[in-house]
Amino acid sequence: MAGMTYHLASLKSGTMSQKKVIYKGVPMAPEWPAHIEASQLVTTYKINGQVCDRIRYGDEPDLREMPFLIRIALAVFTLVRGYPPCHDCGALKGQYHVGNLCDMECCPSCGGQVISCDCDYEGDQE
Repeated sequence: MAGMTYHLASLKSGTMSQKKVIYKGVPMAPEWPAHIEASQLVTTYKINGQVCDRIRYGDEPDLREMPFLIRIALAVFTLVRGYPPCHDCGALKGQYHVGNLCDMECCPSCGGQVISCDCDYEGDQE
């Protein structure tokens, strides 16, 4: 896929070696960067008949509503160590999560998890 910045690496796990790719500094399964890149093309969901903008990783409402001192501590940590990738899908801050494959994406309609909320997503297969 054009514009993808990853390369193959062999990461050792104990005595076994598993093929991984490094995608923007994050080790992951070889097929996963394509999922992340494809997710960046889907910027809205149609939920309950209304078009809603997806929420990017790091822009979740619960993060914006944290107490001031916790937000400051997170900002300092981010400056020193960088914002951690999503623990589930590997998205980086500012990217969209990998839609219905990630348990961390926030529903723009109800605020719950996209993967488990009761909102009616157009095209959702039950």
